[in-house]
Amino acid sequence: TLTMSVVREGAAAPISFVLTRENIRVRSLVHTSIIGDDVGYMRLERFGANAGEEVRAAIADLKKRGANGFILDMRDNPGGLLESAVDVASKFIPSGSVVVTTRGRDSTEQRVYRSTENPMIGDNPLVVVVNNGSASAAEIVAAAVQDLDAGVILGSSTFGKGLVQSVRRLPHDATLKLTTARYFTPSGRCIQKASYASDAHLMPTRVAFASDAYRTTRGRKVTADGGVIPDTLVSDIDTGSVLARLLESSIFFDFATRYASRYQSLPQGFRADDALMAEFESYAVKKLRVRLG
Repeated sequence: TLTMSVVREGAAAPISFVLTRENIRVRSLVHTSIIGDDVGYMRLERFGANAGEEVRAAIADLKKRGANGFILDMRDNPGGLLESAVDVASKFIPSGSVVVTTRGRDSTEQRVYRSTENPMIGDNPLVVVVNNGSASAAEIVAAAVQDLDAGVILGSSTFGKGLVQSVRRLPHDATLKLTTARYFTPSGRCIQKASYASDAHLMPTRVAFASDAYRTTRGRKVTADGGVIPDTLVSDIDTGSVLARLLESSIFFDFATRYASRYQSLPQGFRADDALMAEFESYAVKKLRVRLG
């Protein structure tokens, strides 16, 4: 065990906690809710070992709460386990459908991953939200949904990480990470972004598949141009330098903690008024030396 003293906003003296070491389970699905009357929302931040089971439980719960449509938000999801990506995709696409294929340099080095269950959402509409921070396993799920016409992809183009890497242990506690294969979507696209600007002398041209056109199950044209290009493009909001600095800091959390230390609860229908906004501006100026407005 470990005893830790914490200085907390609003507390007159440090607060002591006794910490006991144990295995911590980090959730992949961090938030679910009902939007409006019947739209189930799921925020998937990573693809850990239990991502598939977490999504399964969330869909079941949202359906009990009346969800007739679903949003899977994978913005800024850096990926994770390939098996978890296949498990998550299986909740939305037909049983037996190809989710992703890995191919190595040798044509015999190919492995096909398929959905092994019926989609939990049935024929209900699905929207998958992605952005430039969506990578690897997140792109595999988004591409499978798009290629199989199982839903609509919304947002901005994804990161473009479509490489399979193998790790080999070396002496002296060292490891060697080798790129051994590529990911290919159900339509045959490779989502790897062909960006070799720093190695132009080694790779002067883009790979041949980068601009090819492919077809979804229903015949829609999709391209392999680095990452997954959404069906409906929505640009990320330009936050500006001041707001970007605020978002990168802990200023919102710190101010909220400070505010919460003064009040036991928020009144019904609480809204930030001009006085509270002025207080926040003063706090931000003092802490970060930035001026708002």
